[in-house]
Amino acid sequence: MVASAKVHPCDDIMDDDDPYLHPAQPNVPSSSNIITRFASTLAVIFFVIVSVVCMIVTIIGLTHRPRNPNLWLNSLSIPTFKTSNSTLTAKYDISFSFNNPNRMWKISFEEIEVIVFYEKRYGLAVASVAEAFQLDMEKEKLVEASFGEGAQWSWGNTVLEDIRRDLRKGIVSFNLYVKAKVACYGAQWMWMTGQGLRIYSCLDVDVHFNAGGAGSSIFVPRQCDQLW
Repeated sequence: MVASAKVHPCDDIMDDDDPYLHPAQPNVPSSSNIITRFASTLAVIFFVIVSVVCMIVTIIGLTHRPRNPNLWLNSLSIPTFKTSNSTLTAKYDISFSFNNPNRMWKISFEEIEVIVFYEKRYGLAVASVAEAFQLDMEKEKLVEASFGEGAQWSWGNTVLEDIRRDLRKGIVSFNLYVKAKVACYGAQWMWMTGQGLRIYSCLDVDVHFNAGGAGSSIFVPRQCDQLW
């Protein structure tokens, strides 16, 4: 008779293949995975920061776009204005002011040019009147210029007779056009914008002439219209 082996009551549940009977090994990330996750996080943070900054700059640019400078004509004096045969000899003294209405933009001016017209079609004189300058925020710049013209008249005797007729009445009406090349500059973190040519018109400027042939405008400073 063969004796049977004694079996422990728990032996029948001991199974080496049972995962619940073995402690789980911790999942330790490798160094390469840590670096990859860190780089991805930095990239996301950088993208968010750049997006926010761009959005802020765009909002500021849209809500604080630079406005064009204002031009005021202070006076127009013509100490010499003579007609002889087919020649017009004149000297023009002009005073005007540029105003920067912006709180966040400076404005630079270059190549300022003034054109004097009789009526609206007959050019009498043209001259560059100021060197380049920069106008700070909400500041004003006075520009004064003197220039003359004594050349052969090219508009015909009929127009010259009209000028003589106005001189006899004591009042001659002129039109002034001012051209200026401008550019707007913001803070260091903003960009340059608004660069280009600006054209202003000061129409129907009445100049009163005395018996000696000298004339001057009589009005308070007036704002000129911007055409371009």
